[in-house]
Amino acid sequence: MTEKTIKIPGPDHPITIERNPRRVLVTAGGKEFANTAAALTLREANYPAVQYIPREDVDMAHRRPETCRLFPKKLNFDLPARKAG
Repeated sequence: MTEKTIKIPGPDHPITIERNPRRVLVTAGGKEFANTAAALTLREANYPAVQYIPREDVDMAHRRPETCRLFPKKLNFDLPARKAG
């Protein structure tokens, strides 16, 4: 297993977290997975922005049981495959 380099926030690797002022709706395959007006947007350096959604606004029935070693509170979901584009 390759070790992942952990980046430290700073001028060369900025990280910001802010409240998303818009509603976030997550749907796939005709199913609603999450619906919230309380999402947080995390922006890290040049990576795409990531939405963090409160658990109470997520349909936990679709959650996969495994957890991430580095982030044990991170949830994984089984979403239907989608076509690119």
